[in-house]
Amino acid sequence: MDKFEKPQSYLSWTTAQVISWLSGLDDAVEPYLSAFSAKNISGKWLSSLTADVLDKYGVHKIGHQMIILEKVKQLQYQFSSFDNETLQSVLLRVSRSCTCIVTAINSLMAITKRQDADSPYPGILSDIQGAVSYILSCILNLMSSIGNAASWLERPPFSLLPEMVVFRQFLVENAIITNRLSQQAISTQCNEHFKEIIDYVCRKTHYHNLRLNQ
Repeated sequence: MDKFEKPQSYLSWTTAQVISWLSGLDDAVEPYLSAFSAKNISGKWLSSLTADVLDKYGVHKIGHQMIILEKVKQLQYQFSSFDNETLQSVLLRVSRSCTCIVTAINSLMAITKRQDADSPYPGILSDIQGAVSYILSCILNLMSSIGNAASWLERPPFSLLPEMVVFRQFLVENAIITNRLSQQAISTQCNEHFKEIIDYVCRKTHYHNLRLNQ
């Protein structure tokens, strides 16, 4: 961690900094920003934030509370991990998430192959739904891992290196595409769409491994 300067802790954020961060979370948060600003909230406010506190500040909808609390949880995790992670470990987590997706989809296809071959077994539909749920979990882990990696690559010295700027853009763009393919596959539960995810993930992972090893 001594290879770059740590970002300012969110605990020391001013009201303006907290509002700026909140404004980038979700459109659902926008209506509450004026009230938050009027209360002069600070970074320390984020550290003790609960659903009850949000309710007192005018955020009454459970869904909106969940959005804010989940983002705050991610923020806290990000800062707590600075002393325990390296860019290498962060990128390894991205790689493992890709492997997890491929393994999960292959498992699903093995089950559906039996169904298509008219050799189903008791509980096969439950197994299919379980496999799809696991794929979704793997996709969410990948999105989280890429988000963490992108955050790392935004900081010096990585943000000052052109190849790392390109790498960050590569990760973000392909996360968006993978997420779109996954939504299509999960909503249709079509094997061909799941195969597209495997092909895309494997092709992009192989491509960038070659780039990194050059």
